[in-house]
Amino acid sequence: MKIEILDSIMGSGKTTGIIKWMNDNPQNKYLYVSPLLTEVDERIPYECEKLEFVSPNTNEHKTKGDHLKELLKSGCNISFTHNLFTSLTKEHLRLISSSGYTLIIDEEIDFIDQYQGDDYKKADILTLEKSGHLEVDESNLGRVKWTWDSDKFEEGSNYDKLKRMCDLEMLHCAKRDRSMLVLHLPIALISAAKRTIVVTYMFKGSIMHKFMEMKGVDVEDFTEVKLIKTEGQVKYEAASLISLERTRSMMTVYNNPKRFRLSSSWYNDTASKEDLKVVSNALLSCCRKHKKGEVIYTLPKSVVKPDSGKAKVRIRGYHPDDCFLYCGTKATNEYSNRTAVVHAFNRHPMVSVMSYLQDYGFPIEADHFALTELIQFVWRSAIRDGKPISLYLISERMYKLFNSWLDGEEF
Repeated sequence: MKIEILDSIMGSGKTTGIIKWMNDNPQNKYLYVSPLLTEVDERIPYECEKLEFVSPNTNEHKTKGDHLKELLKSGCNISFTHNLFTSLTKEHLRLISSSGYTLIIDEEIDFIDQYQGDDYKKADILTLEKSGHLEVDESNLGRVKWTWDSDKFEEGSNYDKLKRMCDLEMLHCAKRDRSMLVLHLPIALISAAKRTIVVTYMFKGSIMHKFMEMKGVDVEDFTEVKLIKTEGQVKYEAASLISLERTRSMMTVYNNPKRFRLSSSWYNDTASKEDLKVVSNALLSCCRKHKKGEVIYTLPKSVVKPDSGKAKVRIRGYHPDDCFLYCGTKATNEYSNRTAVVHAFNRHPMVSVMSYLQDYGFPIEADHFALTELIQFVWRSAIRDGKPISLYLISERMYKLFNSWLDGEEF
């Protein structure tokens, strides 16, 4: 089993190149998967007109998954989103396999993620494990197996969801702590296709890369596309468009990284009200140099748009509904008119995911994760259209990572 990687920087022409490659090879059947709805509904069908791409919809079907099944049976070329791809059923995968599709995945997909449900705590897992109702198979990458005798297990209990995840072989656990649960997507999402090509940037060392290594999937370069720009050219042009700016209030935070760690746990658990007020003032000092419609900013969503209660960080005049964007966002072009980018988040991988991969011998580099996500976030802005932007990096670590990358340092 293998996947091929077209690894190139944003703006180098890799999407244009893969579209040309598909048009030049009409003998293949294609599945094109992208995080962007505009890509799958508009760009791919328009620019691959002769290939007659179809995007699943609910016009005549109950769900997009039902429509996708019919399109697969008909052998159509199909473009659809990451969300639909990660919810494919065994029947979808059987049809993909029998038709010999070439799968193209635009941008990496999180094949492993932290289990974020509040349904089950560490005590639940330990209790069920000690009572013999489930086991953690460390010889099988920590897979959580449901062993409760089905004749004695009553459906409709509080553990129904847990049992389903175990039965689907999705739930796994780190060695060090039973509370560190992660979810795997089935590797059949990759193996069902005749050929799988991932279009991305900085794949080596990424979470998806480590997951593929762990699952024994070979990774090869995809070299059948001619790019229009080198990485050096793109970085040179970007450097002339990006103005790394600072304010006095921002530097109060930047120069005190031990006090203002700006990590998710710091914002949510450690920071005092005074600390959060200083960060709010720092953000405001950056934002107020620009009009509201020009700004995007990021920090943990929980502190600016909490599910309940008051926001811990408020930026007067720049409401999060207008200006906030989650730092890991890929599936949008809606902010390509924003010329001021404010980043106040010292990013790290999810602790459960990082610990799990390390426990099983596939550690990820926290700086690599932080940098790749930061680059993607910056490229949500007007720079993606070749327009100048002002960039405010309030975390010392994130500033140094980005500046080193822009100067050509390898990561």
